[in-house]
Amino acid sequence: MVNKTNNLKTAISLLLIVVFYSPNLRAQSAKELFNNYHKWGITGQNNIFSAADVTPTNNSNFNYNILKSKRFAFGFEYNFYQYKNWNFKTGVQLQWFGNAENLFISQKETVLSFDINSWSRITDDLIVYLPVTAEYVFLKKGNVNFSLGAGLALSYYRETIGGSFFNIDNQPIFNADTNNNSKPFYTSGHIEASIYFKRKRFMLQTSIIYNKSYKTYRAGLYEFSNLQVSPNTKGLIIQSGDYIGVSLTIYFKKKNKS
Repeated sequence: MVNKTNNLKTAISLLLIVVFYSPNLRAQSAKELFNNYHKWGITGQNNIFSAADVTPTNNSNFNYNILKSKRFAFGFEYNFYQYKNWNFKTGVQLQWFGNAENLFISQKETVLSFDINSWSRITDDLIVYLPVTAEYVFLKKGNVNFSLGAGLALSYYRETIGGSFFNIDNQPIFNADTNNNSKPFYTSGHIEASIYFKRKRFMLQTSIIYNKSYKTYRAGLYEFSNLQVSPNTKGLIIQSGDYIGVSLTIYFKKKNKS
């Protein structure tokens, strides 16, 4: 989580350096962005979700992790109101919330007679994401515009797979149950830094977004049991749902404009 936050700060710092030390910059009205382009845009976004906090077992013979994962999102964006330098926008996205699991059990802890002692899988759960963002369009250089924004979002998320298990000869060795968040609606806050590129037939917006969830997306318990050496061990699983995303939005030019 610390590394993700540092990466976001670095990206925004580089953007601000480019903006404030570039020549021929002028103040930009938000309305000017959409004089020749439609306010509806199509968005694709790549998100890096944070890893889960898994209570350590303090045992080198077995381990369970939910890793950070990259997932794609697709949606639409609508810039519904502009006032001076302010642009207000909303939209809808379908996001795939990733769950990349790794399980390790040393051979001496099981009745396995072969060398395979690890197991992993990747699952996807669908999120419907509804953001509202206030964006300040503050500078322009030629056909390039810069902005910073912040906002809130409502998400609908219901985990489709509530847990994981690993058996040997019908004997339970590992079980994880993370389907204990019954409420499917979540709120989050986000900040973003964007650059708009105006072209002859369309305008592109590329953004770096950091999203902080106000409620844990996934939480539960895990247990190792029936091991040959170690006693049964239980732990906690907490995955926030926080992510850093990089998005690309395209706005097409109005047909009645030259």
